[in-house]
Amino acid sequence: MGNNPSDAKRCGNQCPVEEVSWNEAVEFARKLSAKTGYLFRLPTEAEWEYACRSSGKKEPYAGGDSVGTLAWYKENAEGSPHAVGTKLPNALGIFDMSGNVWEWCLDSFDKDAYLKATRTLTNPVYVNDRFMDLYGEGYTRILGILQGASGYHSVRGGSWKNTADRVRSTDRIKGDADSHRDWLGFRLVREEIKKK
Repeated sequence: MGNNPSDAKRCGNQCPVEEVSWNEAVEFARKLSAKTGYLFRLPTEAEWEYACRSSGKKEPYAGGDSVGTLAWYKENAEGSPHAVGTKLPNALGIFDMSGNVWEWCLDSFDKDAYLKATRTLTNPVYVNDRFMDLYGEGYTRILGILQGASGYHSVRGGSWKNTADRVRSTDRIKGDADSHRDWLGFRLVREEIKKK
């Protein structure tokens, strides 16, 4: 992208990138997709939680119930994010889904979205006021709707600034698409098949 917007750089290239808006994360994914031939994108909120909870297990934090060994949060972070991968991973081998930095999801935010969920969708994504199927409707179409809409996007995982109860697998907040915060970053999904 030509620059590193992160506020915290004490852990060098291993720090999570923060101070990134939803729009900038989407643009980064687009550029990475064009460069590699794979489709990179923000995860749906359903994908994010499924991965965080080690394929849907009832884990309070990503990897289990021992927050101190799994996450950087207010009580152990010493006022800043830490190098990625320095806490234990979850059962899928994914690091830092609880704590360190909050992570953008593709979905629009609605505090009651889960009450409106349609259980028959393959990969649900909440778009403005309803669920759509990411694979049925298509990522490009859904992204176009989301980019053209006002409102908030879902943010998951908690951060180094939060207490332990805010880095739980189920905790979620909303963020404006143009928000930049020193506790807000992203994680990407890469589709398995190269684009044609």
